[in-house]
Amino acid sequence: MRSGRLAAAALSLVAAAALTGCGDEEPMPVPTPTPSATSDTAQREAPPEVDPRCVKEYGARAGFVYEGDIRTRPDGFPTVADFAVLCFIETLSPSEQAGHYATTYYTPYDWVLDYYEKSITGGAHGRADSTDGLLLTGVVGDASFYIVETGTSRYAIHWAIDGDYRE
Repeated sequence: MRSGRLAAAALSLVAAAALTGCGDEEPMPVPTPTPSATSDTAQREAPPEVDPRCVKEYGARAGFVYEGDIRTRPDGFPTVADFAVLCFIETLSPSEQAGHYATTYYTPYDWVLDYYEKSITGGAHGRADSTDGLLLTGVVGDASFYIVETGTSRYAIHWAIDGDYRE
């Protein structure tokens, strides 16, 4: 029995020596979190949503469009006013397109005309009566245009290269 105790004591000394050698090593460093100016959820971009004014005025026709997507819109034509948003683009022919806009609820149509009248710096333009009501019409560069009210809180701008409007 004595040899069994001796063997057990020798084994525990070897194990203690082995474990003591492991204790001398420094533990792996644990990275500390760095503070962020905003939470992780705020850093992710929100999924895009169609402007509610477009949905209200145009329903399923409304989408994500940009004025730069209108091929017939002349360079230097004013961007949309703060009280309105471009909702969809209609291509009527290779030389004519219309941008359909929604305004903040019950924005007077005169505000639309006033905005574009003051913002168009080149070309020639003016107001005109038509069967569709009061228009702002003119020529900027090689494109003619007219702005027409299409509902209580919406309007359209038609652009045509060289005045080539669809009949």
